[in-house]
Amino acid sequence: MIRSFVLGVLLSALLIAIGVVALGKPNLPAAGAVFSGGFVTTGDAIAAVEVVAWLVLVAAAIFVLALSMRAAATTTVLTYRRWSRGVLFLVLGICILGIGMARVHEAATTGCCGNIVEATNLAG
Repeated sequence: MIRSFVLGVLLSALLIAIGVVALGKPNLPAAGAVFSGGFVTTGDAIAAVEVVAWLVLVAAAIFVLALSMRAAATTTVLTYRRWSRGVLFLVLGICILGIGMARVHEAATTGCCGNIVEATNLAG
């Protein structure tokens, strides 16, 4: 049963490492701009989604560690644990891929100069 615990620790570490590579460091000030009530840019919205993704990622890693510790403490292995871990990682992987694609698309379409406040002031 120690093998199950070690596997859970390795999977959790892999999940966090993938998050670091794919999502990078979360931009908390930009994510906070979404909830401040001002103008929201695409970058701000993506930053808010990245913060939520990090929260889900950490919660999933804790969940996998808890399942691994439970499996190490018991002598019976239930089959649902094996496929539920796989489904969890598949769903999180798809979410991380989607956020990475949004980040790449946002970087390709962001204007180079100025911001929304300046544009609004100039327009009227």
